[in-house]
Amino acid sequence: MSVELDLMKKMDFGNIFEWSFKLFKKHFLFLIKSISYFFIPGVIVLIVSVYFIFPQINELFNTTFSFIQNQQIDNQFPFYTLSRIFKIYLLFLLAFLLYSLFMIGASASSIKALVVKINNKNDTEFDVAKFILKKYLPLLGTIIVAGSMCTIGFCFCFIPGIILMIYMIFIPQIVVLENKYFFKAIGRSFYLVNKNFWIVFLILLVFYFLYAIISGIISVPVYMIPYVKFIVKIIKMGGELDPSVNFMKDFMKEFLVYYLIIMGMQIIFSIFYMITINNALTLKFFNIRNLREGTQLLNELDVQMKKNEA
Repeated sequence: MSVELDLMKKMDFGNIFEWSFKLFKKHFLFLIKSISYFFIPGVIVLIVSVYFIFPQINELFNTTFSFIQNQQIDNQFPFYTLSRIFKIYLLFLLAFLLYSLFMIGASASSIKALVVKINNKNDTEFDVAKFILKKYLPLLGTIIVAGSMCTIGFCFCFIPGIILMIYMIFIPQIVVLENKYFFKAIGRSFYLVNKNFWIVFLILLVFYFLYAIISGIISVPVYMIPYVKFIVKIIKMGGELDPSVNFMKDFMKEFLVYYLIIMGMQIIFSIFYMITINNALTLKFFNIRNLREGTQLLNELDVQMKKNEA
């Protein structure tokens, strides 16, 4: 006999953990398709960025090793190298910012998609994306304000920044589902997390460590491949390192290729992390709200979402 989800009863961490994965498994395709409207463009941004950045890195390697090999290092060499590194850094930063903008939409879409399924709505994945697109600018503005507050907290000390981040963790749910923005959303998140700080902290901690451990298990073997090949070459040469610059240059290029493979694997795995952590936080958000305010999820959300969609 299957147990139905009841958000009017207090859910401990075990219940939240169990149901976040149950809902992920049950509505996997709908959740994936819903976030794809934002996630796929974000991945395209990264691919295009790699297309432009990789030749820059390759040129930096070639020029640097050429300087070393020909013993042409002079006063201009450090300035040339630093300018190249700075240019590559700016390209990486721009790519990361653009990717993050799309991931905000993808994360919000996973929240909306989960609520659609909880309420047995007939909304399509496109309806979810269209709804989030209308909410995107106020959501982005609220996240920027909250992020600025967390940054100030991190500047004073690491712990206050972490605490602020946890107290503002429900901002995406509040913006998407309750139509509150900026300081109203921030205040609302503080209100809901208050007296529930430790369970929210536990949800974030456990899901992050699961992500880090599984991600490490997947990526570390790939990360070690160029090092293993490097060691094997040294052994074949009788334990003597090839003094030629080409040997190190080949190693660096090969390492970069495997790093790109790892980055791709991490991006794919981040989808699963994004959906499961949003499932857990959204369930806890509703559970806290229902217990504290006595609201009925199905009835109230029907009215609220009709207002939002009007």
